[in-house]
Amino acid sequence: MRENIMTKAIRDVCAILLFTMNVWSQSKMNVVEQVDLLMAQAIEKDVFSGNVLIAHEGKIIYQKSFGYADWETKTPINDSTMFNIGSNGKDFTQVLICQLVQENKLAFNDPLSKYLNMFPKSIADKITVKQLLTMQSGMGDYMQSPRFRFGQLRTISSLLDFIKDEPLLFEPGTDRAYSNSGYVVLGGVIEKITGKTYEENVRDRILKPLGMTHSMFIYPDTRNAVNKAAGTEISLSGLKRAEKGINPGLVPTSAGGMYASASDLFKFYEAEMFSNKVLSDGMKLKLFTRYEDQPKKTWKEMMADPKFISALAGGLNGWNSSVTQIPALHYTVIVLSNYDGAGQPAEQIGESIESIILGRPYETLKFPLPQFIYQYISKNGIDDFAKNCDELLKKNEYGIREPMMLNRLGYDLIGEKKPNWAVEIFKLNIRLFPDEPNGYDSLGEAYMLIGKKELAIESYKKVLEMDPGNENAKQMLEKLK
Repeated sequence: MRENIMTKAIRDVCAILLFTMNVWSQSKMNVVEQVDLLMAQAIEKDVFSGNVLIAHEGKIIYQKSFGYADWETKTPINDSTMFNIGSNGKDFTQVLICQLVQENKLAFNDPLSKYLNMFPKSIADKITVKQLLTMQSGMGDYMQSPRFRFGQLRTISSLLDFIKDEPLLFEPGTDRAYSNSGYVVLGGVIEKITGKTYEENVRDRILKPLGMTHSMFIYPDTRNAVNKAAGTEISLSGLKRAEKGINPGLVPTSAGGMYASASDLFKFYEAEMFSNKVLSDGMKLKLFTRYEDQPKKTWKEMMADPKFISALAGGLNGWNSSVTQIPALHYTVIVLSNYDGAGQPAEQIGESIESIILGRPYETLKFPLPQFIYQYISKNGIDDFAKNCDELLKKNEYGIREPMMLNRLGYDLIGEKKPNWAVEIFKLNIRLFPDEPNGYDSLGEAYMLIGKKELAIESYKKVLEMDPGNENAKQMLEKLK
């Protein structure tokens, strides 16, 4: 029988569509299978506890829970378990600021002095809302200030009174530095404009409209937190400790620290990136190109660009979170972990899943560097590590990107009553980061603990060569006379 041309065309189109659907189905199935293998490896090595969620085209194609919400009570994690999302909370602050700009209640180039009067006018006139968003305001991290004490400041207004007396790290707009202080200040701006607390703004403008019922602000004395995971630190020897005392007095702010489940975060990030439920396309373009003077593409062009990938992370002692979105393929990946943030387990897994989706090779999951070094020294001795550490780290593909990684390990070893091991770790840190005076300060302390007075004096003198105003080094040298 002769086939009608239109019928044939329809049949061919259907065949093409069916083929395309099968390819996508196989692709999604392949992603799921590979992620299962990845997670089996993570659990076998005991480097992850938490929740993993993958969504494609707005639908969850993978969500599994691993480990325990509380490792002491052995309470299992489930899909609704809430995790501390650390600095991923800043994403909520960004959306609130952009909403106020949309409502013409705020402008990105407004000076800080227009909204808050507790800062010196000479400073507040120079700092703009956009600089606070992009961490170019010169404000640093209030939690790193020697004056700061956890638990004493519980509201944004009390934190603002603290931050106003902190010196700027640089002239506004001339540099960029990670800024928890700047995001607390943004919270103050939000409260001033709306007349509501930051928490009320998050609840009324984001949580309720999006149906996020497993997200909340939890304080040290909160008693009604149901299905909340406990942050877990893993000692160098592998022992697990629940969060009691890990982050004493830490309170959620506009800089981060709220709790949310993976399912709720999916609702938020999916709405932010792929709909206009919280922001218009024009405002999303401004938000995601905030580091550029002028956007080079339209929002539609950005969404179709395979190079546009949004990767966000948060972490603090006992916690790690990772959110990755690939707009061109409409994927959202959320990984929440209640394991120690030093090993960045959620970020490792998030990066690996991103590579799986994009068909790229990915690194084998590794033990956190501190545990790896501790186990190696325990087995082979400190002298062997000191002799072979460079080759060892290279062979096992451990990159040390910043000095605090080894500095923290050194002090953990001191806490384990192993100051001789700490000396070698601090020496390695100095070799890798010779321009950091804090490395010599830490080495001086370790030398003092093992009774090597002359070497301690030499280390503290080196600190003063690099940082003549270092009061701790001056005090230690006076003590060592």
